[in-house]
Amino acid sequence: MLKLGLIVCAHGNAKAAARLRKAYEKQGVDAIAVMGDLGDDFKEISAVLKSVAQAKVPVIVFPGNHEPAPDYYRAVRKHKRIIECSRKQRLSFKGHDLLILPSSNVTKEDAGFRVVEGKRVPSAFLKRFHIYSISKLGKLVRNPAKTIVLSHSPPHCGTQNSIDVAYSGVATRSFVLKPKDARSVFGKEFAKSLLALMHGRGEIFYPEHSLKLARRGYPVRVKRRNVGMKALTRFLKSKRIRFLACGHIHEAGQRAVTATGRRLKSGQWNSSVWYNAAAAQYGRGGILIIDNNKGTYKNITV
Repeated sequence: MLKLGLIVCAHGNAKAAARLRKAYEKQGVDAIAVMGDLGDDFKEISAVLKSVAQAKVPVIVFPGNHEPAPDYYRAVRKHKRIIECSRKQRLSFKGHDLLILPSSNVTKEDAGFRVVEGKRVPSAFLKRFHIYSISKLGKLVRNPAKTIVLSHSPPHCGTQNSIDVAYSGVATRSFVLKPKDARSVFGKEFAKSLLALMHGRGEIFYPEHSLKLARRGYPVRVKRRNVGMKALTRFLKSKRIRFLACGHIHEAGQRAVTATGRRLKSGQWNSSVWYNAAAAQYGRGGILIIDNNKGTYKNITV
């Protein structure tokens, strides 16, 4: 049996990452995978690495679509015990091949890593990013049945309530928030600003704000869509790879589907499991479990 504790999208929240690490160790994981978006700068990345590097089990680390490359590499050099995988995309571990796919096809402005879905790489990308080609990932597959993909971003699933469903809110007309609602939706500090109270028609809201506004009766229409990488889906299906762990889309976290898109419950065993472990930033994560060519998952919230 292989048990992987997953920490993804910590976004500088070292305390939450540390709580997840401790929870995983109590669950008896074989390794912890820190799968990108550790933070936006050296200070945040270092804090998260320090919180997980104390683990008694191997710690696998690779970047997401937020880390600036100089800050990321400067931070990882301080921790000799971690297994840094931004340049090593295949790792043999306990009879399995772990295929590593950092970052995403969409990146933060100053991020240093990016996925390219096609075969051609724009010349501007070569100067700015460390590039990861999904088409080249296929060359690393030796035994599909024993391969687990660890990807920062999810594959495109095409089904509702799947692991790649993102949502945003759009104001259908102008409105003014009540101060108490502004505090609940945006937090105490930002609620003091007029920007938190006055909103115009067509304004777009983040996922975590959209649902709160809609539930309170404000004129916000929530849009949902599948935003996973289609090239990653084609790769998984063409190579018949059945196990994957990812993150990136926070609102689709702590969910799993089969390779055909059917939802799986926590603890439900299946011959294929694609799992979004959610955002560690909010104390959410999970464990991917593989045993006798079947898999399941366990959500962990701390």
